[in-house]
Amino acid sequence: MKKLVISIILSAILVMVAGCGGAETNLSSKDPQKPSASDSGTENNPLPADLEETPIEEFEYKYDAETQGVMITKYVGSSIKVRIPDKIDGEPVTHIGRNAFLGSGIMSVYIPNNVKVIDSQAFQSCTGLTSITIPGSVTEIGERAFTSCAGLTSLVIPDSMTEIGESAFASCTGITSLMIPDSVTRIGEGAFQDCTGLTSLILPDSVMVIGGSAFRGCTGLTSITIPDSVTELGWSAFSGCTGLTSVTLGNGVVRIESLTFSDTGITNITIPDSVTYLSGFNDTKLSSITIPDSVTEIGESAFASCTGITSLMIPDSVTRIGNAAFANCEGLTSVTIGSNVTEIDERAFASCAGLTSVALPDSVTRIGYEYTHDRKKIMNGAFEYCENIIVTHLGLTYSYQNIEELYRAF
Repeated sequence: MKKLVISIILSAILVMVAGCGGAETNLSSKDPQKPSASDSGTENNPLPADLEETPIEEFEYKYDAETQGVMITKYVGSSIKVRIPDKIDGEPVTHIGRNAFLGSGIMSVYIPNNVKVIDSQAFQSCTGLTSITIPGSVTEIGERAFTSCAGLTSLVIPDSMTEIGESAFASCTGITSLMIPDSVTRIGEGAFQDCTGLTSLILPDSVMVIGGSAFRGCTGLTSITIPDSVTELGWSAFSGCTGLTSVTLGNGVVRIESLTFSDTGITNITIPDSVTYLSGFNDTKLSSITIPDSVTEIGESAFASCTGITSLMIPDSVTRIGNAAFANCEGLTSVTIGSNVTEIDERAFASCAGLTSVALPDSVTRIGYEYTHDRKKIMNGAFEYCENIIVTHLGLTYSYQNIEELYRAF
């Protein structure tokens, strides 16, 4: 009897130990600090409680090996509120394909947290779409993905994005404010072009390149700060932002391309001494400009039609003055050209009617001009239509009446 009691006690102890061991294994298999893959990205993309999953019959789809899941190729339903399924045929939905919702009448769409790619023109011209949350699983948004979604007023870009694609949100005129996450390093060409309702823009210090026409025609913008991380401002990046009066340039900018700030309301600007290629301020309201001695080239139409500029000093660091760089600066009366300029391109100072004298340094080896088709007459010369000008070079003096002799000397 005593042995039987001892045996029962030992068996009970073994069962308790085994039970405790099993419980420990279960707890350790679910670390509360590390959410599972199915939970990834849910923080910024909560599922509305009353939104039922749209039947798979309303989608055309196929398997996408690259993203290892299902690609939605076309929405064929009629619902205005769409919840894209998490899975189709047991596979996660990972890709919204090219033109999938192009021009559809949807007003809202829920994108599941498995989606990695929103392809080109996926939601283009969905004019009734008013808000969208892009989940944190998305790493790629294709060109023109949301172009002309004029009803879109709210936009959250996740910090999984490193690049915003070409024209991705162009002509989304209802967007009023935009905060780019600090994961983004490049804003593509035309990304937010013609977002005329945009009045507030915050750029993080992760952005290195702002592409051509990225914010072109955003007429509601009044001020912008370019962070130090940006090295290149693309062609026409902020052109036509007619309400833009205040711009602060970061100390990392190396190139300011043609037309970058053209046709804006900028009245003054400080060019940082990191800039080597300077252009992009034509047709602005600048009344003065200081060119730092880091600049080696003044680009095409850099300050053309800046009629408020009256004097100009080009530093010794500059070697080239580009085509029409100061053309139509009608208020310009004084120009000092640095001692290392070698090239002055066609129409560089054309139609600067107030300019009466310019001394060219000995370093100049080329002055731009073109011949007419019959090669009997010179046109588009560097000082074209500067009818009151006197130019001196290498001890010789040229008036406007014999300016062609200067051109032919080169």
